[in-house]
Amino acid sequence: MYKLIFMFLFFVKSCSFLTSSDDVYMWMEKDSEKLDVWLHHQDSIYKCLSDNYIQEKLLFKQKISHDKSDSLIFLNKKRVGAYYVYQTKDGIYYQKTDQIDQQKLFLSIDELKFYPKIVETNYSNYLIIKGSRFLNDNVTLQVWDLDKKVLITELQIYDRPQAQATSTHLYFLKNDKKTKKELKKFNFEDRYIKKANLKSKYSFKVIDSTSVLTKLKNEVYIYSEHFKQNKPEVIKLPGNLKYIGKNNTSMYFYNNLVNITSFYSYNIKKKEFHEIYQLNRKVNIEKCIYHKDIIYYSFIERGRNNLYSLNYKKQSCNPILSDELAKIEFEKHRDNSILVTYKSFKIPVKKYEFSPENDLTLKYKNINQDLVDFKTVQKWVKNDNDSIPLIFYYKNSLVNSFSPTIVNVYGGFNKSIQPSYSKYINSFVEKGGVFVIAGVRGGGENGINWHTSATLLNKKNSFYDFEKCLDYIIENKISTSDQIAIFGASNGGLIVNNAILKFSEKFSVAISMFGLADMLNYTKYNQPKWYNEFGNPQNEKVKEYLKSYSPLHNLKKIENENLKILFITGDKDLRVSPFNSYKFVNGLQEFGNQAYLKVFQNVGHNFENGKLDELYTETYSFIFSNLKFEKYNLND
Repeated sequence: MYKLIFMFLFFVKSCSFLTSSDDVYMWMEKDSEKLDVWLHHQDSIYKCLSDNYIQEKLLFKQKISHDKSDSLIFLNKKRVGAYYVYQTKDGIYYQKTDQIDQQKLFLSIDELKFYPKIVETNYSNYLIIKGSRFLNDNVTLQVWDLDKKVLITELQIYDRPQAQATSTHLYFLKNDKKTKKELKKFNFEDRYIKKANLKSKYSFKVIDSTSVLTKLKNEVYIYSEHFKQNKPEVIKLPGNLKYIGKNNTSMYFYNNLVNITSFYSYNIKKKEFHEIYQLNRKVNIEKCIYHKDIIYYSFIERGRNNLYSLNYKKQSCNPILSDELAKIEFEKHRDNSILVTYKSFKIPVKKYEFSPENDLTLKYKNINQDLVDFKTVQKWVKNDNDSIPLIFYYKNSLVNSFSPTIVNVYGGFNKSIQPSYSKYINSFVEKGGVFVIAGVRGGGENGINWHTSATLLNKKNSFYDFEKCLDYIIENKISTSDQIAIFGASNGGLIVNNAILKFSEKFSVAISMFGLADMLNYTKYNQPKWYNEFGNPQNEKVKEYLKSYSPLHNLKKIENENLKILFITGDKDLRVSPFNSYKFVNGLQEFGNQAYLKVFQNVGHNFENGKLDELYTETYSFIFSNLKFEKYNLND
């Protein structure tokens, strides 16, 4: 009897955990007709506002049309059966492996109705592409026969983790009718879809043409498709290791501990682990691959990007690119080389081929010669125990103590904003603006500690750091508070939302894109359960901490009455629900604050190509119209 009473009370407490007192804007989720009226009203308000800067929008569109395109660069090739396939901005191209420079268009963007990406891990003879019509994590997956140019199947999947294929099966996650995610596999031969019974559905990785690896805690499970019984080989790991790659005799792993990074080999025959190399430094590896007896890895250290090669047989670890204020990406290329992509504020793209024999060879470059006088510098801002990296980008001859300034922030999930070419940023800087990246705690700018020091019950450290960055800009006479615009997307939107409420006097324009605002309900709406980042709101201690900084639960009249605020979201965003922005805008307006909302229709969390141009045209037009420029003329 007591047990039944206890269960009932627990059920009542769980159901009432997030009551209407926690969320007075719950009607926005339940009353679709009332919400439609409210959204229509917000759209009308924003349209009246944006009519004031229609000239800026037109001029940005002209700049986009004249921007040099890199759509047809046939370097990033992937082998699929007897073909090479290429992913470009125009679509998918292909050619026979024995035909040189005879690429043909296989599928165009217009045919597909989405921007296609080639599935990277694919040991089959089929072309597998994916893309989202709504630019979110619900993805269309297509399997094509290249010889016959025939679509074999089209699947609707959830692409986190990403779909991968052995020679006989395609593995992917799919939502069932109850939105529960299940791991499935598609058989290329009989065209059937079955449930894939692996130990962990969220960590699967295809490691060769017949094998799938999955990891749970400190154990790895390897499933071979050669065996009809679904019993995996179990490998016990000496710690929390991450898989890199394999050859015929060994598998390779690395750890990412707080103070040290080590690499390991696992002898498949002897079933033994050996440490093959140790870095005596704090390195937060972003990407790591094994290719022809060389381990390649990239990491960000003190806010700068690095790419290294490790020849563990010779016990030599050497930089390929180091200490760069740039975005560096790499992938397997030829039999013994990798393809490196380099982008910075000033450089749209450089592509290099690297091999241990030939070092770094430039294969392609697109450099904007008009940006010679533009500078990229890094500064440091003291926080409690360390220093926050700030990256400044400006035109040397135009900077003064009241320069219009954009401060971009992310500060979460061990990720960082890296300098990359943008026609919008360069238009802003060309007119005398200063663009700043604030590498606050929570991001991936300086190792594991940098991330974890602003997670869970320390999340507010991201907010404290961001305020210190603004103070630095003002105190060092780079700009003034009425000339600063702050800008953040997703987790960066959460930091911007918090700044709007806590220190609005330190900036004059705020743009929050797809930002979190309702932290007590962040696990709802089929969003990812980010417990490692924010904690579980079912825990009372975590709930109180979340409530103490949740923007929706700290609404008030903003001190800076002249603050211009724009919220941007997409109505199909599955990662950060648009309800975050809807509720926060509504709450701000109820407290007498002026806030504008722009909702992109049929768009999710990920913007690409044309939609990305629309997004940044809105963003930068809003900024240009609300900051003051000397001799301002966007036509110049």
